[in-house]
Amino acid sequence: MDEQDNKNFQVVTGGFHRVWTFRISAGPPFQLTLPNHFPLDYQGGVVIWKLVGSKGLADSALGIMEGIGATVDVFFEEETSEQTEERIATIAGIDPFPFSE
Repeated sequence: MDEQDNKNFQVVTGGFHRVWTFRISAGPPFQLTLPNHFPLDYQGGVVIWKLVGSKGLADSALGIMEGIGATVDVFFEEETSEQTEERIATIAGIDPFPFSE
């Protein structure tokens, strides 16, 4: 993906994808299915569900859940600066731990 494609991707998807965690703790039973994600089948209790996508996708999923009466907490997982360096080094084919045994 070149730089222009990347900019277009950000405009279309509302930004880079992140891992979003949904904690559903109350509400009526429901099912939610999104392309390329495990389906959510809420039957009561506390359920943790993960979504990989843009903030817009996460907001849409949250809106659907809240619209049917579910109690939902949402947060996204951020990586530390060390994790970012390790991820970039791994993608580039560089040993992120050159001095480890």
